Amino acid sequence: MFNRSLRFALLATLWGVCVMVCSTSLNAQTAVPQPHIPSKEGPQAESPAAPIKTQAGLSVESVSNPLTLIELLNAASVSYPMLVAARTEAKATLQDVKAVERSRWPNVSATVESNTGNLRSTPSQALQVEQTIWDAGRSSARINESKVLADISLLKVYLQQQDVYLQIANAWQSAIASRERLAVAERTLLRLRSYQSQMRRRVQAEVSPVIDLELVDSRILQTEVEESAAKMSLQVALARLEQFSGKNNLADRTSQMAYPAKLSDTLAFNQLLDQMDWLQIASNHPSVAKARLEVTQAKHKLSAKESEVYPQVFARVYKPFNSLPGNPDTSLTAFVGLRYTPGAGFANIVEAQAINTRILSTEQSVEAVLRETLQSMQNDREEFTNARVRLASLDQSVKGSDKVLESYQRQFQAGRKSWLDLLNAVRELAQNQYALADAKASMAAAMLRLQIRMGQDPQ
Repeated sequence: MFNRSLRFALLATLWGVCVMVCSTSLNAQTAVPQPHIPSKEGPQAESPAAPIKTQAGLSVESVSNPLTLIELLNAASVSYPMLVAARTEAKATLQDVKAVERSRWPNVSATVESNTGNLRSTPSQALQVEQTIWDAGRSSARINESKVLADISLLKVYLQQQDVYLQIANAWQSAIASRERLAVAERTLLRLRSYQSQMRRRVQAEVSPVIDLELVDSRILQTEVEESAAKMSLQVALARLEQFSGKNNLADRTSQMAYPAKLSDTLAFNQLLDQMDWLQIASNHPSVAKARLEVTQAKHKLSAKESEVYPQVFARVYKPFNSLPGNPDTSLTAFVGLRYTPGAGFANIVEAQAINTRILSTEQSVEAVLRETLQSMQNDREEFTNARVRLASLDQSVKGSDKVLESYQRQFQAGRKSWLDLLNAVRELAQNQYALADAKASMAAAMLRLQIRMGQDPQ
């Protein structure tokens, strides 16, 4: 009896263990995996497998990683095809310099002919080494010209990069303006829809005429059109920025775009502009330096062409390896010779005169490029200054329009202002906010273009 009870207890215990194991395994298979939220205690916290979405629909990653212009410029500098091609071309030009420098080396030629079996023709096997001793500076002029071309190719890289940066700055300006205008349109729509709900109740209560409801409906439709235009403009600007930078999904980070939006953000740069020597900055610009180098290149080309007017002195060593009929001597022979090739009708002299005339034209282009560069920087400076002035005035206008709207709301409730006056106040506030958004974008973009043209790091 005791053994039977003991066996029954053991079987019950084993059954309970099996049930617990199966239940644990089943729960482990059906449990919903919880995302691991990184701890804020230290830098070694793990990152989640997927971005965590906030209430606004933005990921934590996009919020913590604001979109900056310097990030886009660095990405474009590394991956944009035109910049990569310009750097490759500059590298090839440096290799051309090495090839031209080899012109000072001896010219080695070897001749080995097959035996045709004809007694009238004897195959020749010989080695010849020829070295130019004096060429009136032709080789030096060509080497210097190739070095100048290498410097010009390097400046072309900087100019190409600056051109791409300026295009990115223009797209960045469009993105800023579109983002600011979109925010204004969304706030205006929110206000108008609240007015619409209020007016709908007043119309239902027969306190206000139906035309007032239709009026606010038309204002909502007009603002929705402005909102759609701002969205489209923002999409186009972001598409251009993605094209230049090679980055994707920039729309997820537009809520955290970093740019100077206040007068205090550009105060230090504005004070720096008053201390600038603009003529000196324009003179050191890569485009002006490139124009000067083109003059130097033309002068080296002229020197090379003028040297062709003089003969060349050379030395040649000839060593045959087989004897010829009637001449069994295969000893080494050496010569010093004079070579003169003036060209048909002494065309070298006329070509040198043409190059000299082109040099005068190229020298005038230096002054033209200098003035054009100076004018571009002055235009950006004027745009920056005017944008700051407009920003200060428009900021006060927005504050004043906001107070007027609040006053009109109270007066409308008291019956001293009409519904049209209230909606016009909303429209006036929105127009001032749109103008303020354009001024912010203009100020930020003009500052960035000036920094790019002056060779400074964009801030």
